[in-house]
Amino acid sequence: MRSHPIARWALRAVVATAVAVAGYLATTNSIATFYAPNDAQLAALFAPGNARILAELSRQSLQQAAQSAADQGEAERLARLALRRDPTAVSAVATLGLLAELKGDLVGARRDFSYAERLSRRDLAAELWLIEDAVRREEVPDALRHYDIALRTQAGANEILFPVLVNASLEPAVAQQLAKRLRLRPAWGDEFFGYLANNTSKPQVTVDLFLTLARQHVPVTEAAQSTLLARLIGAHELEAAWRYFTTIRPGLDRTRSRDPAFTANIAVPTPFDWIPAGDAGISVTVQRGASSGAAVFSAVPSVGGNLLQQVQLLPPGRYRIEGISEGIDQAKHEQPYWLLQCIADGRELGRVIVTNSAEQNGHFGGEIEVDRNCNAQSLILVARPSSALGGLSGMITRIELLPLSLGFPSVDSGKK
Repeated sequence: MRSHPIARWALRAVVATAVAVAGYLATTNSIATFYAPNDAQLAALFAPGNARILAELSRQSLQQAAQSAADQGEAERLARLALRRDPTAVSAVATLGLLAELKGDLVGARRDFSYAERLSRRDLAAELWLIEDAVRREEVPDALRHYDIALRTQAGANEILFPVLVNASLEPAVAQQLAKRLRLRPAWGDEFFGYLANNTSKPQVTVDLFLTLARQHVPVTEAAQSTLLARLIGAHELEAAWRYFTTIRPGLDRTRSRDPAFTANIAVPTPFDWIPAGDAGISVTVQRGASSGAAVFSAVPSVGGNLLQQVQLLPPGRYRIEGISEGIDQAKHEQPYWLLQCIADGRELGRVIVTNSAEQNGHFGGEIEVDRNCNAQSLILVARPSSALGGLSGMITRIELLPLSLGFPSVDSGKK
C-alpha cells in the first residue's frame, strides 16, 4: 500500500487511543456523578440495569481486552445489553465500532461510528476514530470537520489534537484545507494560533499559513504573531522575520528604529516593537498617545538592568541615536544609556548616554557603527545602579536610531 504524505498526521493506534481517552468522558447517570468511569463496576452495583453504566463497563472491558488480547466477547455482550436498554447509549455504539475494526470489518466500524456521531457529537472516542478513518481515506476536509467537532465539544480535546494538527499543518495539502476551516472562525481558532506559533517545528511554514489567512481576512492573534516572530529571530531566520513583520506593520524602513514617539497602538508588542523590561526592582510602562507618548521608568536604589528594547536588522554603516528625556537627574556615572548590542554574540556596538534632562532641554545623542559581522541587533535602554535616595526615575518622550551613511568603503578604495 502506498504511503501518502498526509498519513503522518493521522492518530496512530486508533483503538488504543480511542479507548484511552474514554476516561475523559463521564456518564450522565447520577451514580456516575460520584463514581468515575474507572469505578463503573462499583456504580453498577447501585444501578445494575443502567444503560449508561453498562456502556461504560463495555468500554472498559474492551480496553482490557485490547491490552491483553483476551476474548472481547464480554465487551460486546455488555455493549449490546446497554443498547437493548437504551438505543441512544452512544459509548456502547462506539465500543461495537471498535470491536468491528478489531475483527477487520471496516464497513461495519464505519456504520457504527457514523451512527454514534448521529446520536451525539460529544463522544471523543467516536470523533477520534472518524478522524483516523478520514485520514485513511485521504479526505482532509472530512478529517478537519471531525477535528472541529471534537475541539468544539470536548474539554481537553486540544491536548490530544493540537499537537497532531500542528504537525499536519506543515503539509501543504493539509494547510490549504486548514486555512479554509480557520476562515470559519471556529471557537478554538485563537487558542490554536498561539499553540501553533509556540510549537511549530518550521516557523517559516507557519508564516505562510498565517499570511494565507491574512489574505483571506482571518485575523491571527497579536500574541501568536509576536511569538512566531520571536521564534523566527531565535532560529536566525531574520529575513523571513522582517518580511512577515512588514505584513503586520507595512511601510517600515529597516535602516531605522520604529515608533520614535511611542504612538503606535499595539496591544501585544513583537520583538521589533518596544518591549518593556520586567526585572525585579524595575518598573517600565509605555504610555501611548495619538500624537506623542512616553516610556516611563523607575528603578529602586542600587538596582540596574534593561529598561526597554527593540530588535533591529540594520545593514552595516554609521548611525545616530538621538532622543529627548524628562525627569532624569543622576550623578554623571549613574546616568542611563542606550546600548546597541549584537544579538549573535552579545558584542557592544556602541552606547549613547542619556544626560540629565535639565541639560539641553533633555536632548541627547551620539553616533555608533554597525559592522559587517552583525546582521541583527538590540537597541536597549539600560539603567545603571543609582545611589540616589529615590533611585532612578524619568521618561523618554522620543528616541530614534537613524542612518548617517550605509556601507563602508572597501579596503582598496584609497588606492589609486
